[in-house]
Amino acid sequence: MNGEEYLLTMHNSQNYSLTNNDNSEVLRIMHKGIVGGWTVEDHCGFAPEILCGIFAFCRYIEQENEFLIV
Repeated sequence: MNGEEYLLTMHNSQNYSLTNNDNSEVLRIMHKGIVGGWTVEDHCGFAPEILCGIFAFCRYIEQENEFLIV
């Protein structure tokens, strides 16, 4: 994005981080637990549509990694 490379890491199904080439965390997405909802901490100033896209992608990854229950 914007000529920079980032690494999106899924720490678990409720915590994600985005780091830049310097290994500095620029974005963190965390689930609030039993209260529900999500916290998005943006240290880079991404546009809202970029944040929404990254969040949606994280949720997609979460769904893809769930075991099928039959």
